[in-house]
Amino acid sequence: MNCSRSGSSDWPSPGAVRALKLESEELGRSIELARQLIDQTLSREETCLVSLHGQYQNLSQQRLSNETLSLAELSHCYRRGVDDCLNRHERQVTLWQAQAHSMVRESLQSASDRLHNYQERYLAQLPAAVAEEEQCLGNLLTQYTYLAERKAADSAQELMQIRQALSMQLDARLAEEQRCVDSLAGQYQLAAQGSLQQEEASLQRYKDLYTVLDPRAIMAKGFALVKRQDGQAIRSANDVMPDEPICIHFHDGIAAVIAVQKNI
Repeated sequence: MNCSRSGSSDWPSPGAVRALKLESEELGRSIELARQLIDQTLSREETCLVSLHGQYQNLSQQRLSNETLSLAELSHCYRRGVDDCLNRHERQVTLWQAQAHSMVRESLQSASDRLHNYQERYLAQLPAAVAEEEQCLGNLLTQYTYLAERKAADSAQELMQIRQALSMQLDARLAEEQRCVDSLAGQYQLAAQGSLQQEEASLQRYKDLYTVLDPRAIMAKGFALVKRQDGQAIRSANDVMPDEPICIHFHDGIAAVIAVQKNI
């Protein structure tokens, strides 16, 4: 950019030049203060975003770990309770079966002993009625054996019905516990989704703020930065030397110029 003095009639008055200089210096200070404020704000926002992101990740991991441990503990307690209940019922059913078989065997043995004693007495006292008594005793033994077997079958059927009823109750309880676990899982998922949406909205607000405070967006409004070739910023016209190459940074590119003359 070449700047040269034209006719004296077109050159501004010294008062106007001083006013322009003061305005330029004020504008430069304002731009520098704005740049520093923007840098500080961006640094704080980036630090805050990193901290918030870390806190959110730690909180999410901690909550997920706590919920997972709670669900695992509930599942373990539930399975242990079901196993204990099944074991108790199985032991009780086995005990009932053993008692029923023992009672049947004792009854059969006692009846057999009594019948044997009756048979011996009848054989000793009434030799003539031995055949009839043997037939009668055989019939009684057959009937008693049938009744005992029927009683044993009824007991076994009753035990089977009790076991089926217990199994149905356990199935219903299992289904109820599963519904409870599913409900808790659904509530946790809804809570996690709501928290995630809030965090995403907060991050979007920070992103919009960062976009508004972006130096490129500010420069796009008509501001520019003047620097030397070594990258040092030039804040005043007094800092520009004649024939010094300078760079003017716009939002869409850089213009390299040579200062021909400094007018103050």
